[in-house]
Order: sequence, then C-alpha cells, then structure tokens
Amino acid sequence: MLGNIIKYMRSLSREPQKTISLNETVMYGDIIGITDVIASIYHHSVSSMSVYGNVSIIFDSNIKAPGVSFSFSAFIWNVIDKKTIDLKGKESKSHMEQASVGCDGMPGNPGGMGGNVYGIYGDIINSNKLTFDTSGSDGANGQRGGNGKNGSSSTSGCKDEVLNKSCSYKIKKEDKSFMCNEEDEYYTYTSGTKAEAGGHSGAGGMRGKGGRSGKVLILNSSMEVDSMNINIIKRPGKDGQDGMPGIPGKGGTNIGVYSGVFVKKHRPQYALPAGGLTLGALGGVIAGATVNGLTGGVVGGIFFILPVIYDRYDNNYWKEYPKEIVGNTPDGSTPKYINMVGVKKSPSSDAINSENVISNSTWLRELSIPYTKKGSVANF
Repeated sequence: MLGNIIKYMRSLSREPQKTISLNETVMYGDIIGITDVIASIYHHSVSSMSVYGNVSIIFDSNIKAPGVSFSFSAFIWNVIDKKTIDLKGKESKSHMEQASVGCDGMPGNPGGMGGNVYGIYGDIINSNKLTFDTSGSDGANGQRGGNGKNGSSSTSGCKDEVLNKSCSYKIKKEDKSFMCNEEDEYYTYTSGTKAEAGGHSGAGGMRGKGGRSGKVLILNSSMEVDSMNINIIKRPGKDGQDGMPGIPGKGGTNIGVYSGVFVKKHRPQYALPAGGLTLGALGGVIAGATVNGLTGGVVGGIFFILPVIYDRYDNNYWKEYPKEIVGNTPDGSTPKYINMVGVKKSPSSDAINSENVISNSTWLRELSIPYTKKGSVANF
C-alpha cells in the first residue's frame, strides 16, 4: 500500500513532457504549473500551445503571449490568487518616419487578432480569480504624406536679349484659314530662368483596422459550455487614425527674368502676272485663253484662273512687349484623398482543433462519461 502511494507521488512530481512542431507546442503531465508553460513559450516561438494535465493545471502565474492560441485540459483547474492569461493581439508597428518628398503615406498596419482559448475541466478552484483576455490590438495610424518640394527661385536675364531676339524662345502656331493657308506664329522669348512652382504634398495613409478578438470556449467534463464565472475579456481593437497630408511646397520667386511675345503674321499674297488675256470662241461654246506665265481654261464660257501664290510676312509686332517677370509662382496643393494603396488585412490567430484536444485528454476518457459533441467545434 505504502509503495503504491510513493509510486503515485513520484508520478505526480515528474516534470511535464513536451513536443514541439513547427508552430505548436504540446505539454502534458500529471500536474502542470503555468510557470512551466511560460518557460516553454519564452524558449520557443509558437503560435499555439496545448496543455494537458492528467490531474490538474495550476494557474500559479500570469501569461502574456500576444496572439497565441491556447487549449487547457485537466480534471482540476486550480487558480492561485488573481491570475490573467493575456493573449491580446500583437501590437501593430507604427510608421516612425514621414513619407518621402511628394509621396503618399503608407496605410497604417492593422491590429493583431487575439489568441483563441479552448478549455475542458472537471472542476475549477477559485474560478472567479482567473481572467482570459483575447482582445484584438489597436490598428496603427496611417503614415503622414511627404511634404511638397519648394520651387527653385529664378536666375536673372537681360531685357536687351529679348528685344534683340537673341535668347531662347518657344513657338506656337495658329491656323487662321484652312483654304487660304493663313497662319500666325507666336514667339515667346525669355531671358533668364523662371522660378518653379511649389510641389504638391503627398496624401496621408489610411488608418489601420483594429484587430479582431479571439474566441473563448470553456466546457465542463459533460461537454457543456460553462465558464464557471471565469472573467473573459474579448474586445475588438480600435482603428487607428488616417495619416495627415504633407505640407505643400512653396513657390519660387521671380526676379530679373524678362519675357516677351513676338507675333509674325503669315498671309498668302495673290497676284496676276503682267499681260493681257486673249479670249476666242471655239464653236461658240469653248473659248481658249492665253496668259503670260499663267494658264487657265474656260468651260461653257467661264474662265478659271489659278493665281500665283507667294508667302510674305507682314504686320510683325510685339504682342507682349518685353518686361520683367516678378512675384512668386504658385504654391503646391494638398491632396483631398486618403491613400489606400497597400492596405493590409489583420492577421488571424491559429485555430484550435477541438477534436484533437478531446481525444488527447486522457483524464476525460477515464471518467467514463458518455461523450457528446455538445459545445465542441471541429475547428474552433
């Protein structure tokens, strides 16, 4: 009898065993303390963890494991003082720097989803002292848009260069009459370099969405939903704020730049050459004509002339007399939209396969309680 008791006590004192897969850790033993769980979490990067106690799980410490999903299964849950299993979603990373000059800000990162909790127990001691928090974390603010580039100031020129048409120019042509090939040419002469307008600023990035809360399902040994007055907190995370647009660039200042517009009017000139016209009858119907340097014809007694056309520029003048350009160029503008390019969805926490949890709970099978699926979900 004494030997059996000693053997039993030794079995209870054995350290929990654990297996580690890619992202999941499974811990099992007769009696498991949360302190053992914490050591495993900190030594391995996991996204989900299952804890199986053949006899009991002792909640003797708090857990802080952002976004990690947990399953707890034991005949007795023993809560020592007030304990919190904090599985709130991972905090979203904020944009620490402003967007580059003239560029739109990036959308804020979404908040993380809280971890899921699935638990099965036979009895809970001090259940009202245990808290599960599976709230989602807040989304980050959108990045601030980049500031607009300030326009460069002018470089000085000379008025005489414009008057003498010895500086750079641009030509604009306007057709006045298609039939007569009339055309005006506008020459814009500029001496010096004009100041640049201010650059537009970038838009702010869209706010990051708050993370979703994780699910919590606590069942008794009869597979009935019963949280036994456990405190459960599962709030969705708050959205961040839209990023502010950048500051528009200032326009540059014009000083000592000269410009003028000179017009050349292109008009076709019509003339008949010297000489007379000789008309003669042919059968009283068709007449011939001889023109010095020009050939025409008459059909039905009507004479057609193709005149000699030659080009001449006249009435050339300064439409805008050369003068100094002064004052500031326009400032840049601020976008009226929020940048949504690159919006990210909130990541999900690992789902828990409740069927696996039930099948791996050896203490549950030993109770010989008829198994029902009431309250359980295949993929929780």
